[in-house]
Amino acid sequence: MLIGNLDEENELYGGRGNDLLIGGNLNDYLGGGRGNDNLWGGNGDDELWGDQGDDTLDGQNGDDMLNGGDGRDVLFGGAGDDKLYGKNDDDFLDGGDGNDILFGGDVGYDADDFVAGKGNDYIYGGNGRDSLYFAGNADDYFLDITTKYPGSSDETFTFTDSVAGRDGVDKVVSVEDFFFKDQWIDSDDIPREGFITITAEQLKEAVASFGASHASLSDVKDYLKSQGEWTLSLTAPSSLVK
Repeated sequence: MLIGNLDEENELYGGRGNDLLIGGNLNDYLGGGRGNDNLWGGNGDDELWGDQGDDTLDGQNGDDMLNGGDGRDVLFGGAGDDKLYGKNDDDFLDGGDGNDILFGGDVGYDADDFVAGKGNDYIYGGNGRDSLYFAGNADDYFLDITTKYPGSSDETFTFTDSVAGRDGVDKVVSVEDFFFKDQWIDSDDIPREGFITITAEQLKEAVASFGASHASLSDVKDYLKSQGEWTLSLTAPSSLVK
């Protein structure tokens, strides 16, 4: 067990074996090394690196960066605006309070579990079948889906919690399963009609795709519909579409 000085910026390294590393009140760096380690950041804006092994990382207070590394890791952001990286294998990431960024990882076919927590968060699942857990029932949330074109892999699900002070507004990419208190929803089962938002930049791309300098809104709509069996309602400023 290594405990940092409370009022200094600590660098603690676990090395081989199963280690417990505890930071202090300032900005600390904790590296677990090999083994199944426990890293506690304490106060301050800390960096926690699990490295190899099945590690548990807890940023606690402050705007922390947590990187699980190899192994099946558990990451808790705690209070503050944190960045959590699960990296390899099946990981559990809980952002806690604050506006957090959670990344599952793109190496291999991982199945990561996410809890966004309070605040407005961004969650990227990456490869594999990932899950996001919500605090409320499904009907408590408003959903908007933004995509480049229907059926593309870049869909962004934006969930807005109608209950103040709970899950906030979360943007979610590449997550397949949504678990609410009252039900589970497969992302493939969510009807896209009525949810798709086409941005101004994407509208320009649609116009450019068929080589026209000017296009009617119906032309653009027909082009987008050709990418999938969807019904779209589009509006755009006159400077973009004539």
